Amino acid sequence: MKITLQHHQGSPWFISPDNRVMAKGLFFDPEGHLIQGQKLTEYFNVIDKTLLAQRVKTANGIFSVIVKTGDNEYTLACDRIRFFPLFYSTHAISDRASNISSTINPQIIPIFLATGFTPQNHTLLEKVYQVQAGEIVTINGSSVDSFFYHTYTAEKFPAISYQEAKEQLSFQFEKTIQRLIKQLDIRQVVLSLSGGFDSRYLLAGLKQNGYTNVVCFSFGRNPNPEQKISEKVAKTLGYPWHFIEHTPQICQNYLQEKLFQDYYHFSANHTASFFLMYFFALRYLKQNHLIDDNAVFLTGYSGDLLGGSQLFPAMQKADMDYFSQYLYGKMYSLKRLPQTLKEQEISRLKQMLAQRPFTNYTVAEDILLKEKVVKLVINSANIFCYFGHQTLFPLFDHDLMDFCVQLPFEYRLFKKLYNHVLKENYFIPMGIYFEQELQPTPTEVHIQIWKEKLKNHLPYLIRKRFINKNDIMNYQLFTRDMIREMKSVDYSGHNYNSIVAQWYVYKLQNP
Repeated sequence: MKITLQHHQGSPWFISPDNRVMAKGLFFDPEGHLIQGQKLTEYFNVIDKTLLAQRVKTANGIFSVIVKTGDNEYTLACDRIRFFPLFYSTHAISDRASNISSTINPQIIPIFLATGFTPQNHTLLEKVYQVQAGEIVTINGSSVDSFFYHTYTAEKFPAISYQEAKEQLSFQFEKTIQRLIKQLDIRQVVLSLSGGFDSRYLLAGLKQNGYTNVVCFSFGRNPNPEQKISEKVAKTLGYPWHFIEHTPQICQNYLQEKLFQDYYHFSANHTASFFLMYFFALRYLKQNHLIDDNAVFLTGYSGDLLGGSQLFPAMQKADMDYFSQYLYGKMYSLKRLPQTLKEQEISRLKQMLAQRPFTNYTVAEDILLKEKVVKLVINSANIFCYFGHQTLFPLFDHDLMDFCVQLPFEYRLFKKLYNHVLKENYFIPMGIYFEQELQPTPTEVHIQIWKEKLKNHLPYLIRKRFINKNDIMNYQLFTRDMIREMKSVDYSGHNYNSIVAQWYVYKLQNP
């Protein structure tokens, strides 16, 4: 077996003295000990595969691991959010897909262009596969076996009063911050502060616990609604805040920059469309020496999903047909597929739903998490690693995740409990809840759903007006050079991420 590991930025790989184990990341074990560095290989260096699976399952944090479990057998695993991708074939393992093969799989390209990511364990390369979030893969010669050790699902929902749920969620939020502080080890925190609740909670939690070494940043057009709120939050809590304005000067000739070219290959890795916006902000912060070399980046991903942002009233008693259509609408939004291919993908979603032992809204959430959230949202944070910084995802703490998914439907609908606890425990007492908030009301959510459905059927020129109106990041500016380079662009996509996905495929096909 050929093993090639080359992505050491931000979080290096560690190899055991006997060369049996290769691992990266950090996590808490069931006893609450922080496992990192060379201790990662010691933790996973076990012979028994059942014990290895148990250790993988209970490792509370972010990690990837490769273990030689037999003469010609290797076991691979990624954490619940697969932050450090692993790729494999029957003859090779790597953290970079192109180290295994360079042959493009044409059958996956239409799906990638419609979603911005590759489905399930596929990549854009022939016979190269990825370990999925919460999955263990065993390769033995020409045989490959896999199973999910974790799914974000609940079959039963324990009875709990709203008051008790509020108290327990408050406890989970505080415990999450305590674990975070232990991982930080007094290093500088750099937080991408949006106008939403998730990153604001992390900042408020650090402030409540006396953590002072924090730098915040935001980016986009000047002015924009998110900018105003994030600036208010940072200044109210007494933290420095930097705004990186997206102007023509900041992106001049960026497609020709080696720094950018290396970044998009690193980030996309033949599985996902890279996130364009963070690049300019990180480059600015690093070039102007505004953050420490060993600073730790935090993200608020994806507290809104835990809170219930993806739930709608009809989902409580929906069936498989509803959930397959729901997932298609959520994930296949970058480009219209031909009807036959659309039906094929809906059938794929039904098969994914049917693989679970039961069907309810949490199964749909799990698929959405493993596919779109992990491969697009979580993956976008790998830019912090690219620039050499450790990255943490406090809101994917196991206890917090496991508690939220079992809450009664009505407590999570429209993030009722989640938002209530954050406002009552953090935002209102600390003076960082404002009358003009970006959080939509239930009525506004319903209106937006119908707007999106109608928008998808409008001609491109009319749809483009909506896209430009809501372009607070100035994507129009950054994708202009991509469009010029491609010359031929499909404008059936519903947002600028469609342009980025098309450009990435164009570069793969025209190196």
